[in-house]
Amino acid sequence: MAIERNHLKKIKDNLYEIPKTYRSDMRVPARIYVNKKMFSQIFRDKSLEQLINVTTLPGIQKYALAMPDIHEGYGFPIGGVAAIDYENGVISPGGIGFDINCLTGKTRILHSFGYWTKIKDLESEWQESSVKSINFNRGAIDASLLSFQRFKPKNKVYRIKTLSGLTIEATEDHPFFTSERKMMSLKKLKVNSKIAVYPFEGVKYEKPNKSIIVSKKDIEKLKIEGNKKQIISELTSRGLLPLKTDNEKLPFLLKLYGFILGDGTINFIGQKKKGIIWFYGNPEDLSEIRNDIIKLGYKPSKIYSRSRKH
Repeated sequence: MAIERNHLKKIKDNLYEIPKTYRSDMRVPARIYVNKKMFSQIFRDKSLEQLINVTTLPGIQKYALAMPDIHEGYGFPIGGVAAIDYENGVISPGGIGFDINCLTGKTRILHSFGYWTKIKDLESEWQESSVKSINFNRGAIDASLLSFQRFKPKNKVYRIKTLSGLTIEATEDHPFFTSERKMMSLKKLKVNSKIAVYPFEGVKYEKPNKSIIVSKKDIEKLKIEGNKKQIISELTSRGLLPLKTDNEKLPFLLKLYGFILGDGTINFIGQKKKGIIWFYGNPEDLSEIRNDIIKLGYKPSKIYSRSRKH
């Protein structure tokens, strides 16, 4: 979704804000310093979209900021500023421009939904995609993509093949995690070097068809006490009705369905039989569940904890 003028809220003269509610994965608001004369220029490229991507970084503090000279960069916008928490945040080798971590377009990428696809196939949808990334403190996590760039590298490209039959092509400065428990550039690896691989391969991505799973008529046929018109209106406003197999929100529904059958429960309370869904688990998993619910267009409660003896 392209950022438009009405998405910016004026805080005071020369300061505007894109609120955290603009996109579900934003961790903090985005603030832009610009005067009236320069205001129209900030919509000429993808600098604001890149600023929104900065707000999704783990550990970012308070705001992602854009100075008056903001313009499109590599991952961050040029003129972008972000403060990142030292212990829980990320380290970027150069948000506005760098030439490392280069892989060929046919390299497999594991999507957060559990399927693999090739990097080149993400070009048209990278802004809506998230992939599995290894965090050495938290393990495998879902990570948003900050930028997608296609270019011919200036340095050497090598092909690695492991004894287990895996292959990958990358530039000589691409880092790999080794048995010495440190990152090492490809050009420093030798025959018989041991590198880490992620054990879960995933399934090959297959584009779904557009058949309808749930329609308006299906809701109308239900024998329920609730207000069907209100249910239909709520689901339609969130893009969940009619629910088709190619709906981008379907994977989140399936994940939540699995959680409900596992560590969740549904209760219908009160005279109006109001439905409430509860989830139980560790805080990290519950935080991910909250994010999935938000992506569906609903507002979940905060995470609660309690201690019991039994």
